[in-house]
Amino acid sequence: MTKYFIKLFILSNLFFFAITESNAQEQWETILVRKVSSSAFYDIAFTDSMNGYVVCQNGLILKTTDGGNSWDSLKSNTSQSLFAVCFANKNTGYACGNNGTIIKTNDAGKTWVLQKTLTTDYFKIINAISIDTVYAFGYNGRMIKTTDGGKSWNTLKKIVYNDIISVHFYNSKIFFISAADGFDGAAIYKTKNAGIRWGILNKKKGFAYDFCMIDSITGYATEFFNKISKTTDGGRNWKEVYCIKDDSKGSTKWSSISFADKNTGYVAGSGSGRPLLLKTTDGGITWEKEEVGDKYFIDKIYITPEMKRFVLASTKEKNVILKSNNLH
Repeated sequence: MTKYFIKLFILSNLFFFAITESNAQEQWETILVRKVSSSAFYDIAFTDSMNGYVVCQNGLILKTTDGGNSWDSLKSNTSQSLFAVCFANKNTGYACGNNGTIIKTNDAGKTWVLQKTLTTDYFKIINAISIDTVYAFGYNGRMIKTTDGGKSWNTLKKIVYNDIISVHFYNSKIFFISAADGFDGAAIYKTKNAGIRWGILNKKKGFAYDFCMIDSITGYATEFFNKISKTTDGGRNWKEVYCIKDDSKGSTKWSSISFADKNTGYVAGSGSGRPLLLKTTDGGITWEKEEVGDKYFIDKIYITPEMKRFVLASTKEKNVILKSNNLH
C-alpha cells in the first residue's frame, strides 16, 4: 500500500509539472507570420484594449481591432520604411521612418497624410504629447517638433551628432534621450524645458542599447557585455542589476526593454541563436528567463495598459508577432 501511494504521489507530481511546463510554453501565441521578403516589423502601439498598429518595412502598416488576434493592412501613402508609431488618442496618430518621412492619421488609420519635414534624415522615434505637439528623433542627432498638428515642423538645436537611440517622456517638459557616442558607447541626456536646453547625465563605453525611465528618477538600461543597469537618481548614476556571466562569446544581444509598473519589467533580445526574454517582478532585484519558443530574435517587446504583452520577432526566414495575455 505504501509503495502504491508513493508511486501515485510521484505520478501526480510529474503530471503537475508537465501541466505547469506546458502552460509556460503555451502562454506565448504566434498570431501573425510573414516571410522576410515581405516586410520587417519595427514598432507597435495600442490605443485601447482592442485597437493596435504595427509599422513595417516598405511603408506597410498593420492594424488589429480585436486585441491582436488578427491584423489587416492599411494604406500608408508612403513606400518608405516606417520605424516608429504613436497615437495621441484613438483617432490621431503619427508614424515616422526613412528619408524624413512622417505621416499622420486623424481617422484611426483609414487615411494617412504625408508631412512636410524638409529633411531627408531618417526618423527612428516619434512621440505625441498631444494631438498637436509631437516630437521626432533620429539620424545624426536630428530632433524636430510640431505644435500645430504637423502643419509645420521646426528643427530643435542639436546636442549630439550621432544617432538618437531611445527616448522616454516623463511629462510634456521633462524627457530623456540616449544617443550613440562613438562606436561602442552611448550617453543619456535630460531636458526640463521641452528640449530648449539639455544636460548630459551619463556617458560611458558600451552603455544604453535601450533604456526605460519608470518615473523622473528610476530607470533601467541595457549595456554591452550582457548587463542590465538601474538608476535611482534620475540617470546620473547606474548600478548593474543583472549580467549573463556564462556568455564568453558575447552572443547575447539586447534589443528592447519595457516596464508595466515600477516592479514588473522585461528585457528582450537573443542569446546563442534563441530568443532571450528576462522578467523582473521586484524592481530589478531578481530576473528570470521566460520561454518564448522557436529561434527568434526579439526586436521589440510591448506591454499594453491592460497588461497584454506583444513581441515583434524575426528569423532569417520570417517575421512574427507573438502575444501573451498573461503578464506574470
